[in-house]
Amino acid sequence: MINLITFKVFLLVILLSSTTGIVLGQTVVTQEGENQIKIANNPCNDERYLELKTKSLDEMSDREYQYFLTYDEKCSEQNKSQTITRPTNTSLENKSSNDGKNNVNNSNNKSPKKTKTKGYLYTGFNFDAEGNYELDLDGFNIDEDVATGYSICTELMMELNENIFFGFGGEYQSPRTLVDFEDGGKFSFTPIYGIVRAYSSNMVNAGGTQKIYGIAKLGYSFYHEEEEIQGIELEKGNYFGLGAGLMKNRVQFEITWSKCSGKYKLENPDNSIDISYNKVSIGIGFPFSE
Repeated sequence: MINLITFKVFLLVILLSSTTGIVLGQTVVTQEGENQIKIANNPCNDERYLELKTKSLDEMSDREYQYFLTYDEKCSEQNKSQTITRPTNTSLENKSSNDGKNNVNNSNNKSPKKTKTKGYLYTGFNFDAEGNYELDLDGFNIDEDVATGYSICTELMMELNENIFFGFGGEYQSPRTLVDFEDGGKFSFTPIYGIVRAYSSNMVNAGGTQKIYGIAKLGYSFYHEEEEIQGIELEKGNYFGLGAGLMKNRVQFEITWSKCSGKYKLENPDNSIDISYNKVSIGIGFPFSE
């Protein structure tokens, strides 16, 4: 009898063990299936989202960028809802996703850099070759040669584009005399003008250290004489100049033709005499920039 009871207990234990094993097996399978479903539904594992994470912001189209932001937000919400504290592959992917989002947000928050206007201060020293002095009074003309001299100019230039700079400047001329009237007193002009330098994009060497450019100047010139003449007032006139230059290793060589004009304003009778002075200058200059 004892053997029969023992046998029944033994069978009961075997049946319970078998049943528990089946249940546990089903539970394991069920949990694995649920995990796979969760992974598949996790927005952080979206294939397109993961592919977009490998792209830079500039490489995304507007549509791709909106898709990326949508899934990045979903992924962030998914991460917040998870309570698992131990590090897993999924949490590492979520961290990478958050890092990507932060990078995108940082890129969006960065204000565009302001482009600073380029410019330079130019100082030039010129040798003025013999020029021409003209005086005109109601058809009565005087045309005389002018002795050589020197001049110094200073110009502030600003960049309009890669090949064109514009600005304003002034020139000091040393007092000079008429060749045939050396004892007749000295005169000079002080031009104040706007200037444009246009660099040729077709005539630049490989290193960009040698450029050819054109020069145009337009403004006013103020006439001066060393000796004042009673009853005559000196007045300003127009000024313009044209030239060409060569920039080589931060040094500029220029040749320019310019015309200064002014007037003798007579008090009695009320009349004026036009004066003009033409010259050719050869100079060397140095641009100073930041």
